Amino acid sequence: MLHGHSTRKLIGLQIVTLGFYFFRWAAVCRKELNTVLRSNYVPTTWFLIIPGLNYWWMWHYSHALDGVTNHSVKYSDTFLLYIIATTFLSFAGYGYSNFSSSTNDNTFVINDGSWQTAFVLLVAALIVFVWIVSIVANTFYICVMQKRTDKAKTL
Repeated sequence: MLHGHSTRKLIGLQIVTLGFYFFRWAAVCRKELNTVLRSNYVPTTWFLIIPGLNYWWMWHYSHALDGVTNHSVKYSDTFLLYIIATTFLSFAGYGYSNFSSSTNDNTFVINDGSWQTAFVLLVAALIVFVWIVSIVANTFYICVMQKRTDKAKTL
């Protein structure tokens, strides 16, 4: 966050770590914000993996970032950008659940049992797709936040 990485490096780290770099980035940002604020305002990064608490964590992160940058990076923008990125992922999962429940009609009938293999491959492909979408969304979020904090540092 307060240290600069190039956009290419951020994208590369996200791809190489299969999206887990987002959590490392959030942990480093949390530590830096709490150091600058001399408090423990932003809670532990483990809350990011708990549904529902991830929004509470991001709310605290957004307010801390707003305070550290002297309102150059607005907390509402930071929080809304995170909501937009995660909502997109929720709709991707919702689309998957609707697709998997609609496959029970008898339009895909193969009598030799190979439909089970095809279904397993389809589910695996959808999981990989959702994972790739989450990597892209988190990479977008990291890049935007990095640019905003870099801009705030120069002001």
